[in-house]
Amino acid sequence: PRCSVRLDANYPETSHVTQINAKTPSSTFNSIAKTDAVSRSAMSRERVRDLVAMTRLRLNVLVLVTTAVGFSLAALTVSAGVQLWWTFVHTLIGTAICGCAGSVLNQWVERDTDHLMERTADRPLPAGRITGEEALWFGAILSIVGVTHLALFATWLAALLAFMTILLYA
Repeated sequence: PRCSVRLDANYPETSHVTQINAKTPSSTFNSIAKTDAVSRSAMSRERVRDLVAMTRLRLNVLVLVTTAVGFSLAALTVSAGVQLWWTFVHTLIGTAICGCAGSVLNQWVERDTDHLMERTADRPLPAGRITGEEALWFGAILSIVGVTHLALFATWLAALLAFMTILLYA
């Protein structure tokens, strides 16, 4: 008999051992394929959940509130109508993406010390569910997308300030 073993240290709930021999019916092969697809799907959902957790969305909501207040106060001196509304929306979108980028990159920078604190030990990086390379790429892509969005749809000054904030926060 042949035996295939699949172990995933990051997601032990998806690990399994399957016995296959020449007399194994084809329905078993289909069942194994379906189980494998479900395992990969669960693993993908967990990976996405970990990436989203790294963005610290709840913290970034506070950043968006202060951005909205600042934008609204500045808008009191300008009457640009619809144009101003779209700039406001794009400023919030770009700021949200940049805030998430800063959070991810901050966790990447602190990846070697986060495991020492009980509060941060279960974060995706120190827990080993996301690699340092994945986090760095994710943070870099979010940074590029967020800063570019602000430069194209808001203002160059907003893009520059967001870029500087990402560098300082990370």
